[in-house]
Amino acid sequence: DHRDLHSFPTRRSSDLFGLDKVYHDVKLNGIHFLLLSQEAYRQERPEVKEGAWHSHAQFQWLKEKLSGHALKDPLFIFIHQPLPPPGTDGGDHEMIRGELFRRIVSPFQNLFVFSGHTHLDFKYAREHYSQEETFHWFQNSSVGQVLEPDGKQGPFAADLAQGFYVELFENAVVVRGREFSTGEWYERVHWEIPLVK
Repeated sequence: DHRDLHSFPTRRSSDLFGLDKVYHDVKLNGIHFLLLSQEAYRQERPEVKEGAWHSHAQFQWLKEKLSGHALKDPLFIFIHQPLPPPGTDGGDHEMIRGELFRRIVSPFQNLFVFSGHTHLDFKYAREHYSQEETFHWFQNSSVGQVLEPDGKQGPFAADLAQGFYVELFENAVVVRGREFSTGEWYERVHWEIPLVK
């Protein structure tokens, strides 16, 4: 049921993925990927509503994982809810402890953060990438429920399955938007970010 679905972060990560925590990291071909996850939802903590609550323990884990990471090595962090505006903490539909997250990741010069939750259609390219003060932030669309800016599905949204295609090169990261159902690329959803050397 709906309640069980949203209790997933704290109750099912072990059963479904064999993880002892809802956050995880992995190194693939020497590249570090960190996956952060909310630890409470509105059923457990009504005040968070649709916001993402990350515990002190999760942020401490993030600090520890980053402590051995070279400042200029590429780094990829995945979150679900988007970040709030710089200088603020988030609320409904955002990462609640956004300022703490930004402080922790601020030293890393080749950081790429990916979020979801908004399901915003890729035809609205302006909303999918922002260069933050110290990192690059990409807001993904959805493979299951693509939405218009007003939060409603457009007339053809049920047929859409959108997502990012990310390539890491020696000197750059390329992020492109793809329509998986047709194999087409979104020309306006294409960024090439030079790596800081």
